[in-house]
Amino acid sequence: MQQKQPIAYFSRSLGDRNLAKSAYEREIMALVLAVQHWRPYLLGSRFIVYTDQKSLKFLLQQRGAQRIEEAKQDSHLQQLTQQTLLNPSKFPGYSIQHDILYYYNRLVIPKHSKFIPLLLQEFHTTPSGGHSGFYLTYRRLAVNLYWPGMTTAVKKFVRECDVCQRCKASSAVPGGLLQPLNIPDAIWEDLAMNFIVGLPPSKGFNVILVVVDHLSKYAHFLLLKHPYTARYVADLFIKEIIRLHGIPKSIVSDQDPLFLSKFWQEIFRSMGTQLNMSSAYHPEFDGQSEVINCCLEAYLRCFAVDQARNWATWIPWAEYWYNSTFHGSTGTTPFEAVYGRRAPSVLQFVPGELRVEKVAQKLRDRDEALKQLKLHLANAQGSMKYHADKKRREVTFEVGEWVYVKLKPHHQLSVRQTIHQKLAANFYGPFQILAKVGPVAYKLQLPPISKIHPVFHVALLKRAVKEPTESVLPLDLETGTDAVLAPASILATRSMHEGPDSVDQWLVQWEGQSTKDATWEDALWVQGQFPDARLEDRFVHSNHIQEDLAFPCMQAQNRC
Repeated sequence: MQQKQPIAYFSRSLGDRNLAKSAYEREIMALVLAVQHWRPYLLGSRFIVYTDQKSLKFLLQQRGAQRIEEAKQDSHLQQLTQQTLLNPSKFPGYSIQHDILYYYNRLVIPKHSKFIPLLLQEFHTTPSGGHSGFYLTYRRLAVNLYWPGMTTAVKKFVRECDVCQRCKASSAVPGGLLQPLNIPDAIWEDLAMNFIVGLPPSKGFNVILVVVDHLSKYAHFLLLKHPYTARYVADLFIKEIIRLHGIPKSIVSDQDPLFLSKFWQEIFRSMGTQLNMSSAYHPEFDGQSEVINCCLEAYLRCFAVDQARNWATWIPWAEYWYNSTFHGSTGTTPFEAVYGRRAPSVLQFVPGELRVEKVAQKLRDRDEALKQLKLHLANAQGSMKYHADKKRREVTFEVGEWVYVKLKPHHQLSVRQTIHQKLAANFYGPFQILAKVGPVAYKLQLPPISKIHPVFHVALLKRAVKEPTESVLPLDLETGTDAVLAPASILATRSMHEGPDSVDQWLVQWEGQSTKDATWEDALWVQGQFPDARLEDRFVHSNHIQEDLAFPCMQAQNRC
């Protein structure tokens, strides 16, 4: 119609098949046939359809027609459709089939369609999507669909996926450039300490305490028997280290519960010694003692491989071997750096002509040796930093940012683990940064129930892409606030054979835990860790436990 006057008519007879359809379907077919007949005049312009069938008014409001309405309201898509019809060669890849725009046979949808978020979730977060990376998610969508800015939208959605950020391993090189410790001014001023555990019993010992001087690299290997207390280790340190070398200015160690105990910190605070703890899950902080641990373990394997329970015999020789061995970082042996002379040879001594030097000259030679030692250390540190930084990247965060943290949950005997480590998430969080601690460590706002140190190296942190909804910690790091739980009762006992030896174990129910969370512990370990607990009063008798159970300590007293 034009100016309310008809200008053309169109009619077509309906076959028997179409006559059998409902009135609603016949009205729709009449509308479709009319639009197809006058299609050349209607393309690129809006038009109104007058009909006496009111149900057709709601055609575009039906579910199946919403995408058509979205496409009609998208001005960019309508313009692209019209230009494609007028000049197809100008837009390669685009085509119109049955009045629907396609791009290389992929359906084109508006870039602001409300179906896009649903499509992204369906093709990425569902089991069939598998939380794939950008490329695989994009390829699945690109089989049948296309919209302007599709690549950017898929990348943004995948990067912001909270599950992917927590569960996928990071392929980036470790963050944080190497930060060497300050070179000490004198020997035995700055020390490092670490334990070697998991050794078989040998002459009553099963642990080695490694103490090393940062400047000279001189080390002592002290034997311990597990369980041990902070008081015992402190007494041993005073007897074997302070007695020989004096009180150190600082000690570097990991976050072993013994080093975190109030007794240990208080006794060294009274001596004026500064205790420097490594950040959580970052053993590289104390790389010196970690390297010595590897060297000592390799030495013991070589000489005690056939007699594993005789390794304690080789510890004095291992200490002599290490301290008399040339170190590339210092340019000399630890023994010569400390005493100013070569270590006495184990070969037969051949006396020769001796020359006595003046004391002043000897002291000058000593000072010159220390200067050379520090120079060699500085050169070695520079070389190590240069090569290490090639495989690292500089990472910085701002206070207030949110980050994910890579954790390695403790393998504890006293707390039940509820996460299978093979299927545990790679990152947890996100958590907010509270402060920057040094050049490559940050303090995070962990939940109040967490029991891990809140300071982490940047290599364990990953920036959160979007604002968090909630923070997640592994369950075994959320169980209680104390590093060690107290025993509530002993439910059962048993004897376990370790080679020729027999080890007594107790089934311990911990305070605040149910009997389902009870764990088997070595009896000697429980007695050593909880000497003040009256465990003889905590044995529980039941139908499946023998009535003649006795406390081992009481048995020993009776025999005495």
